Amino acid sequence: MSRLYFKGDVYTLKSGVSVLDRLLDGGHQIPHSCKAGICHACKLQVKRGVVPKEAQRGLKETEKSEGYFLSCQCKPKEDLHVCLPAGVDKQYSAEVISLNKLSDDIIKLVVKLDQPMPFHPGQFVNLWKSNQLHRSYSIANLPNQENLIEMHIRYMPNGKLSSWVFFELKKGDSVGIQGPLGDCFYQISKQDKIKPMLLAGTGTGLAPLYGILMDALKKNHQGKIYIYHGALADTQLYYVENMNKLAENHDNVYYIPVVLKSSGLVDGIVEGALDEKVLKTSDSFASWNIYLCGDVQMIKKIQKQIFLKGASLKNIHADAFIPYA
Repeated sequence: MSRLYFKGDVYTLKSGVSVLDRLLDGGHQIPHSCKAGICHACKLQVKRGVVPKEAQRGLKETEKSEGYFLSCQCKPKEDLHVCLPAGVDKQYSAEVISLNKLSDDIIKLVVKLDQPMPFHPGQFVNLWKSNQLHRSYSIANLPNQENLIEMHIRYMPNGKLSSWVFFELKKGDSVGIQGPLGDCFYQISKQDKIKPMLLAGTGTGLAPLYGILMDALKKNHQGKIYIYHGALADTQLYYVENMNKLAENHDNVYYIPVVLKSSGLVDGIVEGALDEKVLKTSDSFASWNIYLCGDVQMIKKIQKQIFLKGASLKNIHADAFIPYA
């Protein structure tokens, strides 16, 4: 049994318990999302002690050298002194500017921050209702002078925060915003702008992908961009018209909406499994930059299959969603 030191508190860590779970149990507000080592939202920094190798899997060498690790994957066998990365716990006050339904169960929430917050489209923020309740949502818009943040929020039955957004929150209300967080954003060097990009996601995973796409186009990405949006049925897709227009206006953008079972009422929808359609995009993904967002199981499946078809781990950026009540 090891000891964990954080913000002046000391916790015992039982075998098999992650640093993230122990700190959450202790009442600390640690940013996190997938708990599967994919999204990298739960990164902490070790000040004293040695973290297991699996807790740094997928991190950049510079991050490893600076002591960063994934707290959801860290189950240490020796004492650790850890801290949050600088700036992660910064919070902003924001005013609700608009709430618009994108589908029966998805709302676009736009808020105006009280001060500028540097961010990249595709990163995410924590939306706070109170000191005890928050959830993570991706940023779907480009930075702007108005300090606006756009989020796409799916209603979860009995979901404490999504129910509040859908049924109580109104224009002019104040909310808390913490962030930005995450590494899933357009970060392609000038010489790599001619290389192809693959963006694939499910549900509101379209939000970060849309932001990444808009950022890529703004930065004049020259390579082909394939964006797949998967759902169970036609009615669960959204932004279809917007995406079709983007594809029509940009020769290098290919939008493919995919559903398991199509009603046949919406033109252009591809029927089948998302991972199967994605894998048919290319015989090899060796030179591709990959962005995967949405359901954690689907993201893990596509991530593994794309890696086996040549994609470099450093070029695979993922933001996996886990539904919370």
